[in-house]
Amino acid sequence: MKRAISAILLAGAALTGAAQTEETSFNGWGVRVGLDISIPGNWTFDNGNSVDMYKNGAGFTAGVVYNLPLVSELYFEPGLSMFYDTYAYKDLIVTDEPGEVVDTDPSIRKFGLRLPLMFGYRFNVFNGFSFSVYTGPELSYALSGKIGMKNPEAWGDISDLTLFGKNGGYRRFDCGWKIGIGFPIGRWFCGVEGSFGLLDMHKNDVSFHENRVSVSFGYDF
Repeated sequence: MKRAISAILLAGAALTGAAQTEETSFNGWGVRVGLDISIPGNWTFDNGNSVDMYKNGAGFTAGVVYNLPLVSELYFEPGLSMFYDTYAYKDLIVTDEPGEVVDTDPSIRKFGLRLPLMFGYRFNVFNGFSFSVYTGPELSYALSGKIGMKNPEAWGDISDLTLFGKNGGYRRFDCGWKIGIGFPIGRWFCGVEGSFGLLDMHKNDVSFHENRVSVSFGYDF
């Protein structure tokens, strides 16, 4: 993963340098799409013990942003996007009443909306080559969420379980803190971002947070 991110950053720098004759400043609307890597945290109990319950998963984000210059190269960039993210339980075996194994490592699947509120600063290095760093809160609301099974017919009534029902125990709303670095390539954009969950996503005594790393691409109008 570290090698992949390094390669993306180097490619962004090289492409931006090649686009020296194009305008890199941007004020206005843009579109963004991204590949998400969900990194859920451990379950933490009241006694301080923790358990690694999840495996990382993949997803995507797509939406719009609006870039508003503030002063000098400082800017504010709110946005609105849709997301579909997944991750899975780790080493979890589901059995039925007789004790037969009916499934292993079911997945968590969530679809919803995100509202990033980013403050950033653009560094104009030389001859059109620039990059920006940005950070700020990101609000999320899951419109739907469910546990995905490999063998749903074997679960019986449990197959109707959703994440947000009385038996699911998950919260729909989340707030994360996002940081990122982006490279404008003319009117095109590529960036690498990380979001750190600030809220406990469980309603019960067990707490955990959802984190995410994303690689995003976009176009600024």
